[in-house]
Parts: sequence; C-alpha cells; structure tokens
Amino acid sequence: MEEQLYDIVGDVHGYADKLRQLLEQMGYEQQKGVYSHPSRKVIFVGDWIDRGPQVRETLSLVRAMIDGGLALAVMGNHEYNAIAFHLENPTGGHVRPHTIKNIHQHYQTLYQFKDYTDEWQDYVSWFLTIPLYLDLPSIRVAHASWDDSHIALLDQLLPNGRLTPSLVQKAAIKNTPFWKAVEETLKGKEARLPHNQFFRDKDGILRHESRIRWWTNHSDSTTYADYFFDAPAAIASLPVDYDLYPTGVTLDETSKPLFFGHYWLQGQPCLGSPRAACVDFSIAKGGFLAAYRWQGENELTNEHLVWV
Repeated sequence: MEEQLYDIVGDVHGYADKLRQLLEQMGYEQQKGVYSHPSRKVIFVGDWIDRGPQVRETLSLVRAMIDGGLALAVMGNHEYNAIAFHLENPTGGHVRPHTIKNIHQHYQTLYQFKDYTDEWQDYVSWFLTIPLYLDLPSIRVAHASWDDSHIALLDQLLPNGRLTPSLVQKAAIKNTPFWKAVEETLKGKEARLPHNQFFRDKDGILRHESRIRWWTNHSDSTTYADYFFDAPAAIASLPVDYDLYPTGVTLDETSKPLFFGHYWLQGQPCLGSPRAACVDFSIAKGGFLAAYRWQGENELTNEHLVWV
C-alpha cells in the first residue's frame, strides 16, 4: 500500500485568506466548499483561533477538511485554553480563570462569535474531538513539544489521545504528572537557566526560567544561545550541558520526523533540525503562514518548506 503523504500546516490564528492562498499554492482545490488534493492530506498543528480577523472562516474551513477525512489535526494551546475558558470548575469559576490577560488573549474569537454563540459552543465541543498528538507510521506531530515519557502517560490516560471535560479539569491541577504532560505537549518546555542567570521578559518581569528549543541538534558545539530562547549574554556562547538539560525526545537517524508549531519563529522559514520541523512562522505578527510538504523522507529538507 502506498504511503500517505502530508502537508503539515502551521498555526493559522484566524487568517483564513492566507490559509486558502497556501492550500491553493500547494495544489488543493475547493469542491462543494471543502479543500482537497488528489493525492495528499493536510495535518494542522492547531492554533486556529484568536489573534487574527477571520477566526470563524478559519474554523469553518479547517473543520470541513477534518470532518470530511481530508485532513488530520492536533490540538493547539489556544483551542485547549478555549475549552478551559468555557468549562466550569467543580469548585466554582472556570477552569481557565476569566482574568484580564486571559480575556484579552481570547478577545478576537469572542468578539467574532458574539452573534453566533451556539455555533461557537459547538466548536468548543468539537475541539475535544481533536487529539493532542499524532504518532503515525512514519511521522509524529504535536503542537509544542514531544517528550516520550509524556506521550507514554497520555497514551495510558487519554481515550484515543483525546481529552474529555473531566480530563481538562484534572489537567488543570498543577504540578501533577498529567498536568505537566498536557502543559508541555501543548505549550512547550521551559528550563531553569544555569549559573543563577536570569533575564527580564517583555513586561520587565525577572525570569530565571526560559523556553527551550528542545529540538536542537545534540552536539558538542551547541550553545545556550541555540538551546534557550532567552539566553543571557553571560552564558550565550557556552556549550550546553546535556546532563543538566535532557530533551526527552530521540532525534537521531532512526527516529521518525517530528512536526510542531507554537514558537512564533521569525524570518524566512527554514529548518532548525533535519529530524524536527517547526512550521509556525508568525502569521499573526506580520510573518508567514508556512507548511512542510512531506514526501516520505526521514531526513527533512528546507526545499520542502512553502509559505505565503
């Protein structure tokens, strides 16, 4: 049986026109309102909502492809946050508190659905049908990170890799193995900076932990600037101590390629590893909507990245 080939599409964030443009550039055609390709399928890495001006149109397009069997998908942290935002907590309030920060992040979606509340509630329920990860015969896909131990735990606890309302409530209990597995799969990994280093974030808050590029190639020449998103100058050029910072994922010549989004990468799309591809290139911040056109290869190549 011939292997299914996939186009892995990055975070859309409500930019439906750009998504249509990207699909058409890749040879997808719209028939009866649904995009399809004669020999390929899309895999969406999640984060369809919030930020952009066409959230409703984006969800309609994406859902039609998924429900029609023309695309696969994994849940993004924004879909997960939306579920938690609207899900009541047994102890009162909502699983995701309705703080100013959380409302602001979700505002574009709430505003665009203000006259379509029943439709929005149906989408929130539909989000629960989307798995947190895909472990396919030849590739792996998750929204923000892949840790083999997390996936093993989620395999045990989630029905077909999917959450339920009660499991969302359970995943909100902080500092449990289940919370950590869901949190890092959907929102990425952080680690404490070495040598008591710190940085100040965009709001001026002092931080001792930074997001990591967990997919970085392991080598003696890998520096903390390569590994951390926010490496202070004092350690930026030092080599990473992988005894302190294991990645939790195997990325060698025997491992299946891994695809993800989430990280708002800047500049012209390119790969950071021959085994792992981030396909989020900041469409909602003036960047690109990107996809990787997987042809069955085990070693990924920049030549298979496309964008609009």
